[in-house]
Amino acid sequence: MEHKTGSQTQSVKCQFMSLQDLAVLLAVSYETTRKWRARGELPHSVVLPNGQLRMSFADVDLWLEGRAA
Repeated sequence: MEHKTGSQTQSVKCQFMSLQDLAVLLAVSYETTRKWRARGELPHSVVLPNGQLRMSFADVDLWLEGRAA
């Protein structure tokens, strides 16, 4: 992702993902990720002031490693 400030363009590394991002990453439907969250099966998520959810990539990586074992 790029962030433009004046005449400069900086690369900003995103550290968080949404439920939609997770769905795309795992090739499942968005509804599936919502069901997993409702059942408490996903990593901890942060609710942003606008109500959107985000999970850290690090937490998702650990969660995926645990599911693969």
